[in-house]
Amino acid sequence: MFKCSICGREITFQELAFIKQKLIICKECFPKYYVKHLCPLIKKRISGKNPISCMYCSYVKECDEYINELKKVSSEEL
Repeated sequence: MFKCSICGREITFQELAFIKQKLIICKECFPKYYVKHLCPLIKKRISGKNPISCMYCSYVKECDEYINELKKVSSEEL
């Protein structure tokens, strides 16, 4: 059994989505983690560009939510 580093729940090997050194992430937490920490195109998306490869990404929904969240936070700060 593994323990997800994000949510802390016990997961089986089948529920494992990402593992690197001591970081273990389950399939439920991985999309948000990928968008925030691993996606090489997130900076372009935040600046308003929409790279073609994003059309084929499995995590576009999560990415859009994250970008909208960032925009909301930045507009509240102004």
